[in-house]
Amino acid sequence: MLTGWTVDPWLALVVVAIGGVYLYGVSILHRRGDKWPVGRTAAFVVGGLGTVVVATMSCLGTYDDTL
Repeated sequence: MLTGWTVDPWLALVVVAIGGVYLYGVSILHRRGDKWPVGRTAAFVVGGLGTVVVATMSCLGTYDDTL
C-alpha cells in the first residue's frame, strides 16, 4: 500500500492551487477582521483536499482500473 502511490502532476498542481486560493481567502478574512474558525480551514485542507489526494494518488487511485 505504501509503494502504490503515484503523483499525477496536473492533479497535484490543481490541489495546491485550490488550497492556495482558499488559504489566500482566509488570510483576507483575517486581515479584514472577520472570525474564521481554524477547524473549518483544517477540515477543508486536510479533510477535503486530503481525501481527493488519497482517492486519486494512493493505491486506491493506482489500482482503480486493475481491481
